[in-house]
Amino acid sequence: MQTELVSVTLISDATGSLGEHVLQSIFTQFPPDSFKLQTIKFVRSEPDLEQCLERLEQTSGLVVHATIYDDFKQRIESVCRARKLPVYDLTGPIMRFFVDSSGKKPDVRYERLHELNSDYFTRVDAIEFAIGHDDGAGLATLKEAEVILTGVSRTSKTPTTMFLAVAGLRAANVPLVHGLVPPQELLSAQSKRVVCLVLHPDHLMMVRSARAKAGLGVAGGDYVDEQAIRRELTWSRRFSTERGWQVLDVTGRAIEETASRVIELCRLVKR
Repeated sequence: MQTELVSVTLISDATGSLGEHVLQSIFTQFPPDSFKLQTIKFVRSEPDLEQCLERLEQTSGLVVHATIYDDFKQRIESVCRARKLPVYDLTGPIMRFFVDSSGKKPDVRYERLHELNSDYFTRVDAIEFAIGHDDGAGLATLKEAEVILTGVSRTSKTPTTMFLAVAGLRAANVPLVHGLVPPQELLSAQSKRVVCLVLHPDHLMMVRSARAKAGLGVAGGDYVDEQAIRRELTWSRRFSTERGWQVLDVTGRAIEETASRVIELCRLVKR
């Protein structure tokens, strides 16, 4: 019997990405389709807050807020209490923990969350680098990459590369194609900087078949043939091992988990 979706409203004074990540992680511990998340973003000013409160007047379900301003927290919770909406402060308890445990007093200023410091520009540079070195592009400057992901088609190289870039790491990805010699720039890279991503054959076949049906991949042929896929993966593992590259099985891993494991394997430092 299908249960009714519970609406969850997240209120954030920024993009809401962190709050969404926390909530989605929690949702995975419940049966599928238990919750439906909507996010009210960039609640930073008085007019923003007023619009947010108006929306809450029409909202049902649960409310979670993540804002640094105490008066915003209080007003959001006041409206929720009046409407009998369960509400939870996502940032208040952890702030209180650090205040009580460290003896330090916070100096709350919103702009500090978004200062354009050196780390910010490092991340921008890393993202631009990843875009310019996606799917074998930019081979002339591949040596500038801190980490290079490789592997056969549809092993999540591109999204993992971009996730590493957001962490401030210069990442590139170069595909391995069974039967073709990889580019010399990849073969010349330091082995400790190269990670080959692999998937379980059944999972890779499922991913490729879905893309082919959606018109996003090669239709038919070895691309979706089970035995061909097994040969590809076996070859990519063996070839990578012979080159001294790390081999990482990403079956069942979320992109952020894969990126975290790559960082560990290559002993990289996030910015």
